[in-house]
Amino acid sequence: MKKKDEKKMVKTEDGRSFVEKSDYEKEMVTGVFENKDQPGQSNSFIYGYKGAIETYTLYDGKESTVPRYIARHINNCVIRDTEPEFNDRGLVVGQKPVMRKRFNFFSNF
Repeated sequence: MKKKDEKKMVKTEDGRSFVEKSDYEKEMVTGVFENKDQPGQSNSFIYGYKGAIETYTLYDGKESTVPRYIARHINNCVIRDTEPEFNDRGLVVGQKPVMRKRFNFFSNF
């Protein structure tokens, strides 16, 4: 049985500590990427830390295979935004803050 909570502390050459990803988090998952921020556009991003940087390029509407932790990262990307706030008569009385998802990664993980 796979354990999700296996955590191992590792130190980098410059003395910084971080939690190493478990084998479960490193498993590759396949899913479809959706760019809600800029529909139809690809998204390239760098993920990692000094000495272990990975570059990913995902295309909107296309199937991709990425590690499970990257899929979780994609699904957790949000941006602060505002939308109009209305009173009981339907008039705009201000702006209320909202969090909008930037991307989705649809998979069976």
